[in-house]
Amino acid sequence: MPETFSILAVCIIIAAAYVGARVLVQSPAQQDAAGELRRLQHRVTWLEERLARARRENWGHEMTGSIAAELDTTTGQLAQASCRCKAEI
Repeated sequence: MPETFSILAVCIIIAAAYVGARVLVQSPAQQDAAGELRRLQHRVTWLEERLARARRENWGHEMTGSIAAELDTTTGQLAQASCRCKAEI
């Protein structure tokens, strides 16, 4: 009889761990698409300001290029997230 309770307890713990893991693994972007859009828009604005400052203060070509590449990547991510958000609506 105690073995039955042990096996039942293990099965319940495994099922709870599985459900908990599925909930925690979900992407925050899927849970809050509007928040992800705001975050990406804020990052694009920040990178634009940083790139303008880098050009104004004559930072090195590598640094300016790195900021520009990051801005391009983030702008692409923003466009994709915007399309996903519109598709969900």
